[in-house]
Order: sequence, then C-alpha cells, then structure tokens
Amino acid sequence: MRRRVISIVLVLYLLVPQFITTAVQSRSDEGLWIEGIQQNPRPTNGVATIKGFTGKITVTESSYEFDLVCDLVCEIPVDKMQWYVATSELAIKRATLDDREIKSRSDKGNFFLEFPQKMQTGAHKLRFIYDGTMNYASPEGIRTQIFTNGYHFHCYNAWYPMSDSISTDKQVTFNLDVKIPSHWFLLGSFVPKEYRDKPKSDGKYKIEIKTENIYAAKLVGGDYIVFKEDGEKYAVRVYGFRGGNTSFKTILKTAKSTADFFGQYYNKPCENDYFVAAQTGRRGNGQGLDGGWVIDSPYLNEESFAPDFLAHECAHLSWFGGNGIIPNPKVHPDQRVLSESFAEFSAILYCNSLSPEQGQAKLKSVREIYFKNKKDYEPPLSSTACEWVDYIVYQKGALVVWALKGKLGDDMFKSAMQEFMKKYDSSKQAPGEGPTLKDLKATLEEVSGVDLTDFWSVFFNSPKLVSTSFGLLRGNKDGKIIDTLSLKNNDSTEYPTNFRVYYVDGESQSFVLTGKTKLYQLPKIATGIVFTDYNGIIPMNDDRVHSMSTANIISLLKWQRPLVCYDPGDGEDVMKRAEAWVQKYGGESITSNFSGSTERPVILIGPTPQMKVLGSAKLGNRMVKVQNDSIVWRGKQIMGEFDGIQVFYDEAEPAKTYILDNGLGNLPENLAFTGIFTRRDKGCMLSFNLEKPGIPMATLGENILDPPWMQGTVELDSFKQTFTINSKREYRAAWKGFDRENFTFREMTQTIKPGQNNINIELDTRGGKCAFEIEHSSIFCYEKWCFGLQTASSECPLPELQAPKSSQNSDWKASFNQNLDYSYSLDGAKGSNWIQGRELILSGLQKGKHELKIIFACKGGALSEIQTANFATGAVPPKVTINSGAVVQKKGEVVLSGKADPGARLSFKTPQGKELVADISQKDDGAFTATIKETETLTEIIITATDENGLSATARVTVTKYVMVTMQIGSKTATSDDGATYTLDVPPMILAGSTFVPMRFIGERLSAEITWVASEKKVIYKLGKTIVEIWIGKKEAKVNGAEYKLASPPVIVSGKTLVPLRFVAEALGAKVTWQGETKTIIIEYPNL
Repeated sequence: MRRRVISIVLVLYLLVPQFITTAVQSRSDEGLWIEGIQQNPRPTNGVATIKGFTGKITVTESSYEFDLVCDLVCEIPVDKMQWYVATSELAIKRATLDDREIKSRSDKGNFFLEFPQKMQTGAHKLRFIYDGTMNYASPEGIRTQIFTNGYHFHCYNAWYPMSDSISTDKQVTFNLDVKIPSHWFLLGSFVPKEYRDKPKSDGKYKIEIKTENIYAAKLVGGDYIVFKEDGEKYAVRVYGFRGGNTSFKTILKTAKSTADFFGQYYNKPCENDYFVAAQTGRRGNGQGLDGGWVIDSPYLNEESFAPDFLAHECAHLSWFGGNGIIPNPKVHPDQRVLSESFAEFSAILYCNSLSPEQGQAKLKSVREIYFKNKKDYEPPLSSTACEWVDYIVYQKGALVVWALKGKLGDDMFKSAMQEFMKKYDSSKQAPGEGPTLKDLKATLEEVSGVDLTDFWSVFFNSPKLVSTSFGLLRGNKDGKIIDTLSLKNNDSTEYPTNFRVYYVDGESQSFVLTGKTKLYQLPKIATGIVFTDYNGIIPMNDDRVHSMSTANIISLLKWQRPLVCYDPGDGEDVMKRAEAWVQKYGGESITSNFSGSTERPVILIGPTPQMKVLGSAKLGNRMVKVQNDSIVWRGKQIMGEFDGIQVFYDEAEPAKTYILDNGLGNLPENLAFTGIFTRRDKGCMLSFNLEKPGIPMATLGENILDPPWMQGTVELDSFKQTFTINSKREYRAAWKGFDRENFTFREMTQTIKPGQNNINIELDTRGGKCAFEIEHSSIFCYEKWCFGLQTASSECPLPELQAPKSSQNSDWKASFNQNLDYSYSLDGAKGSNWIQGRELILSGLQKGKHELKIIFACKGGALSEIQTANFATGAVPPKVTINSGAVVQKKGEVVLSGKADPGARLSFKTPQGKELVADISQKDDGAFTATIKETETLTEIIITATDENGLSATARVTVTKYVMVTMQIGSKTATSDDGATYTLDVPPMILAGSTFVPMRFIGERLSAEITWVASEKKVIYKLGKTIVEIWIGKKEAKVNGAEYKLASPPVIVSGKTLVPLRFVAEALGAKVTWQGETKTIIIEYPNL
C-alpha cells in the first residue's frame, strides 16, 4: 500500500552548470546538518581510472535494478578487484569484462571480481548487473545513501560501483536510461523543463551528467505534488509528498524572496530555476544535488523551517559556487572561503533583511558555533590548514566578511561586491579558472579607495587579532561614585577595537579605541568590561576585568551565561526553577560537584548546593536576613513568605560570585539589582544594589517610604479617600480608581514629591475590594508596599434605570428605584460632582443625540458599574405611507410598497400581534418594497416605522387573497391555483352566447357572501363594499344600486340556478379570460 503522507519537498529549480558543495550547520541546537560532497574525490593514483558509466536503472517502490557499464582505463595489470556500493541491500548478479563473463560475488555491499586472465593496461568496459529490495523496519530512522519506498527514492553516493584502488578522470560522464514509477517526478537540472510540472507519463528518462566530481551524480524522485511561482527569469517549484505538515506557502515565499533579494543585492538577477527537495529515510540531514539540494521533510514545516539554511544554499547556486563567483579550484583555501564564507555571510544578510531581530539571531547563532569550536590557536583564514576546518571557513569566515562590510560601510561594501560579481562572473571565466581572495581585496580597494592591508593582516592572515589592555578606575567625588574606563592598544598596528561596558542597572554601552590610548568618564556605575574583536562582532571572553562582585543579577547574566546548580532531591519545585533559569538566560545546569566556577556566575538553587558551596566559602555581609516566616531589612522585620534572590562574593576570591535563589514559581521580570525579595502574595517587594561588596548605596540609609497605613489590610467606609503622606524622597503611588475626569475605571498613578502631600483619590471599589500601592525606584533601591482595601459593602447592585430614548423638547428625565449618590457624564464631559437622589433631570439640551454615563455609590463604600443611556431631544416621529392599489396575498406571498422617513426601521405584524418576516428593499429617499411570506391567510397588515430615537408611526393596509379558478364548458370539474379540485352540480354551459355557471360556486370561490331571496327569485352577492343583485328570468341587474342590462338573464337548469359568469365575476372585481380553442374559462380575483 502506498503511503499517503505529505512531507513537502520544496523544489526551486535553478539550473547550474556544475555541482556546488555545501556543509552549513544552520541550527546547532537541533543538529541540522547538510552533508557536503566529499572533497578531493579523485585519488592521485590507482590501478585504473574511471571515465564514466553507461546503462540502465530501474526503480520501483521497493527495489532497484542496475545494469551499468563502467568505461575505465587500466593503469596496472590486475587479476582481481574489489568494488563496493553504499548499501548491503544490493547484490551483484552478473559481471563481464569487455563482453566476457567473469566471476563475481557479493558480501554486504562489496562486489568481488576475478578475471580469467589479467586485465591489461588500456581501455576496458566493465559491466555490473546488480539489484536489491529495500527492507527497512523503520525507514524514517535509516541514514542510507540508497533508498526507495512507496513515495520516495534517492541515490546519493556510491550507487554506482566504486573502488578504493581506482581514481576518476577529470570529468566523469553518466549516460543513463532511468525508469521510475510513472506517477513519480525525477528531480535534477538534467530533467527537461516539460517534466518539472508534470511527470513523464511512461516514467522513462534519458539523462546525461558530466561532472568533475563523481559524487555530484545523484538521483532523487518521488510521488510529489508540485507548487510553482515564477520569478522574472526563473521558476520556483515546491514538490511535496502527499500528507504531512509542510508549510508550502512559507517555504515558497522564502525561496522566491531569497533569490530576489540576492539578485538585487549583488546586482545579478537569478536567471535559472533551482530546487530544494524533501527526502525521507534520514534524520537531521540534507544533501547537495546537481542544481539544488534536499532536506528531511520535517524541517520544512512552520516550526522547524530555517530561512537562513535556505538562504545559504540559494547563495551557492547562483552567486557563490554554482553560478556567479566560481572560485579558482587550484588556490586553497580561497576556493572554500569565496564559496562557503560568502554563502553563510549572505544568509546573515538575508535574515537581516527580514528584520533586525532575525538578523541578530542569525549573527548570534554564527558567533556561538564559532566560539563553541574555537581553539586557543587556530590557523588563519588565509591558511590552507583551515580549508577543511568548517567552523573557521563557515562561521569565522562569515563574521570576517560581516566585519569587512562594517569596515567599508554598508553602501560601499554593496557597490564593491556588485563590481566583484560583475568582473569575475563565471560566464567570463575560462574552465578551471576563477577569482581568489587576492582578487577580492583588489576589487574592494579599487571601488572603495580604502587600503585594506591592515584589515587583511589582522583578520585574514593572522590567527592573533588585536592585543589590548584595559581597566576601570573608580573614584568618589562629593559622595558620588565616578567610574573611568582606561583603554590601551598594545599592538604595533593601530586598528579600531571595540569594548562593551556593563552598568549596575543591567544596561551596556559600546566604546571604540581608534588610537593608542583613551580615557572615558562613564555616565553610570560600571560592573564589568568586555573586549570585542572583528569590529565588535565576536566578544572575547578570555580577556576581561572582573568587578562583578558588586554587580547586579542581570549584569552577571549578560556578562556570561551562568552555571545553574541544584539537587533533584530538593524537590520538583527546585528542578522547575533551575529549568526556568536555563531556558530564560542560557548557561548549563549541574546536579553534582557543586564546587562553583571562577569563570562565570554560579546560581545555587535549593538547600543542598547552597549548604555545600556556602559552607566552604567566606561570604560578604548579607544585606537581608531570610527567615522561614519573614525577612529582616534595615532593622525592620517584614512578615510573610518571600522568594529571594541575592548576589554574594567569596571574600577569599572576590571575582568568584554566587547567586542564591530561594524562590519558587516564575522568575522575577526585573533582575537589575543585587538582591531581590518578593513576598508570595505580591504585597511587598524589595530590591537593592551595592556600592562595594557588602556595603549598600548611600541612599539606602534614608527612610524613603512613609505609607498612609501600617497594616496590610485596611477597612474603608467610602470609596473616596483623603490622607497625608510625608516623604523624604520622590516616589510613586498606584491604585485602581474611578477617573471622574474621563468617567472610567483605570489604573491610576501619582508621583509624590518630597515633603508633605495631601492625597485625594476615588477608588475602584466594585466588588468591595481594591488595592493601593506605594513604591520607590532607582538604580540603587526598589521598595513596594501593597495594601489591600476593603469596603463595608461587598457590592453595589445596579438600580433599575428608567430612561426614555427620546424627548420631543429640550428636557430629559431619568429615574431610579433607589435613593443613591450618583455622578454622571453627558456627551463625554467631565463627570459631575456626586449628587444624592432618585432622579436626574436635564434641561435646555441642544436638539440631537446624547449619551449619558452614570455611576452609583452604595452605602458601605462600594461602587456600581457604569451604565450608559443614549437618547435624543427635539425628536419628531417618523412618517410612513403605503402606495395605493390592491395588496394581494398570492401563493403565500404579499408584496407591498410605500415610503418612510430615510433611516427608519420597518417592521410588520397582523392586527392580532403576530410578527411578520419581510424581505425589505429600501432606497436612500425612504421608498421601500417589502415581500412577506406567510402561509396563513392575511386580511390586514400593520406597518411600523421606528427612527433611531425610538419614535414610531404606523400604517395599515388591507390584504386580498388571490384566487384563480379554471373551468371548462361541459365539465363538472374545476381547479384552483392552490391545487384544489371542485365538482360542480351543473357543468358550465353556453346559453344565448353567454357562459353560465352555478350561482353558489362562483360566489363561494371569490369568498363573497351569497343571499337567496326566494320571494323575489333574487340572488345577492356581497364582497367587501360591492353588492351585486340579479333576478331569475330578468335581464336587469344592480351593482351597488346602479342598474345594468344583462345579455341573458339567470336561469334554472335541472333544479339549479345558473348565473352569467362574466357579469357576476367582473362586477365583484374579478377578471375573466376565455380560451376558445379549449372552451376554458379562467377567473382571477382580484383583477390586477
């Protein structure tokens, strides 16, 4: 059974003339690794040299069949050879040498050949016939070079026979007939364009691959769906397996935007298709292909997709390595630096174009990979010794190019790179030729006019970068701490070097030394200095001045990632706290060997590591004493359970710092202090910094807070509070209050200046509770006290507000069902003073709409919610009229038209009060047509027009039910429009040229009232306001008293009275239609 899954395969086809190599680690944390083409693929000597392969390959959903002829030149006569393929699943079936059978056998992917006579020097044809079935228990976890299953196959390396004793020619040619399932795509630049959007119907492909690198000959295909977007001169294609969670739009958009971005940046538009494809059967890997690459489908979803990886490979295919700049393959390491370093640099560029945050994240990732692998001594970037040291070529190389951009400036660097791309484009270079780093330097200098000799000497040609010395000078002037930064360049070459100073508030600042020495007076108290090289790109963490014993927590964490120590035996809460530190600030956690570290700050969580470490260290003075049920701060005991974090130093080693964490739950948001204590009910928070180890800042000696209440919970009798606060320093008060100025509830704040302050506030006491906070904040100390305020009444129910929607004059009145204090705001004005009463009367209002907001205060201090009432003054009721003419109910539908005031809302109902649903079409001038569907018979409809102020007017209209009766001369059967059938006593007949029907039948069908006056032999019909009188045997008739002459008088036939149909029907308001051919009579009422 074929697997129906989608894992997509992004395929952007970019035809390139030769295969490019790649090995970028895009996400070190997830282990995403792209396997590059094996380098130096041709041994320098061997018993034979491969020229190429010719033959057939058949791929099914579970097996392979290969029939390949290897063209080779034997250099040394041999009587046997050992070859291999990259999977033990393939076994050789037959082998020939120059069309003669030879002995062959297989063992775990090795092919052993024996020649009856030695293979002599010269050209030969060695034929291999081998096949196999892919039998993997878990294909998703298999890392294999040759694979096929129900929806994907790949042949990466050594699917063709290879041998350790042979070499390959400068160019190897593959001429192949490939057969795959007809519904599968084959991917590669060698696939004709007509089979890139729809697979070849017979699955047969004839391909030719010429390559200088035999490992570039790769085959990939599968049961894909295809997505495509066209660029200006190229096509982007996305191929996906059927199923899965691939983010097609995201990848397609990224692929196209990457190519467009590089085309614009390097002034070399993309002009060919290129592809990136998904694969299966591997994990955490990718594979370079001829004209593109593949990657595991799980990395092509929204969560795992890495745009920097895509950008790196895209930069290869058309700008660095494939097309564009193809470095000179004979000059090392220039060949890899101009390919891989610039591709990785281009990935940083692209991420930065998406957003500064993504650019910095990519830059940070590149830095971290470099420093994770960096050695005390490493070869320079220009040394051949670094060519296969990936972290130097990829990460350091990219950072050096980024620094070069910073050296020249963004615009100048861009112009210079465009000139380099134009001058050394591969289309202008002879095969095997290409630019070197020397050519790059010359072009950049020519365009910019900047001498890059020193830059090249420091960043390309030297493993040692810049030698500096620096220090921090601290003084005290008039009781104020003043720090001075001292910088010195010890190197003979004066080159700009960068420093970053960390301050006590956790912030940092960059400084650049451009000469030999310089002094900077710092604006804040410093806690540490970091020297950075590469124009400030790579921080050096082995040269530093460590004054962190006086630092706050965030300074320590920004300085270096911490070592987090905890013991699982201290409980689950301690373990979660340790995980929170690592997740938020990086670093690593340890659960044993709590010996601390002189290299970076140590966070001690829980009693076990604290007892072990602190027992061997002599700690400085503790500013806060932590007890089980309280803390002691400045001689005051503050009750409650506190989460505490505090920095200590070892007096024996002042540079060794510890962070003691006794907290639970989430970490504090603000870590810009040496000590941070938060009561678990959030009712009290305390933070402070130190001037020197164990000594508080001078400002901490002042009594900075003087709260209005001393107890933690305060009972109030009113939402309005007035109190006096004396303060020696400026601080801030905050509370949830009722803002009468803007008539809303909101968070209120007030800055309280030093001295005596009278405070008048209105609290938000909805629900009977609120809070009042008072706090002081500076870089030295932070204190916050929170008081819970509670009113006597727990709530204030909303009174019943009786407020009319409109008034026809300038006055308006609302009433309540309780005698309460209230305040109101009209039309957004400031709230009124508090008023007591049961009603609110507003007079002299302007004509128009108004909005009233009102709030009530209950006894006991609680406030109600704010109520809103909308009304209008000077309002005039609307008008509504119905157009003249009959209103008919026909087949359960009534259509009526009329006119109402523009904007008025229309509604319809019966006299009995039943609401009728209407489909209304209304014009700007108020004219309307309403269609009402109602199965019950309607006799009258009441139409109501209501304006936006709530005023209304009505109109009434009489409804006539539509009737249509069909009869035929001589037939006793009649039918009506509603499908009913009637049987007449006497059939309709023609007498003296007139049609006669039974007296009662015609009246009853029209819903007329029928009266027979026997004494006069007279029939009376009454329908609405119409009265028709006719007499048996008389030609005289009356309609509403007016006399009329009949063509023929009523008669009695077979004991039944017959009346002239046309006269009676039309007199009652019906329409009569005669169809002579069928002698059919149609009666319609009313006559429309």
